[in-house]
Amino acid sequence: MVDVLLVEDSTDIRNMLQLMLETNGFHVLVASDGNEALQQFNGSPIQAVVTDLRMPHVDGLDLARAIRGSGSHVPMLLITAYSRDDERARAFVELPGTAALSKGQVAAVAPALRRLLAE
Repeated sequence: MVDVLLVEDSTDIRNMLQLMLETNGFHVLVASDGNEALQQFNGSPIQAVVTDLRMPHVDGLDLARAIRGSGSHVPMLLITAYSRDDERARAFVELPGTAALSKGQVAAVAPALRRLLAE
């Protein structure tokens, strides 16, 4: 079972994504912002990260940069309500081992995560 860190500040969206990922066979750890995610990432054997872009404290891009800066190459999937044309979303997907989906594509999260894990 793959350990996935899910980072989302909206409780409703976080709960929906957690259920969807667990239903698809992933073991999900949750965090409500980037600070909490970094603490969990550093203390757990995380194999993939699914994160929101815009969050309080540490956003998804800064989280991804911190994870890559630690030397980790875990796949990271950005889920955002913002356009892929958004500067921070573009910067996220320019990092190695990343991809982005809109929040309207939640059904595609598990397949996209599986593709990233297979790379």
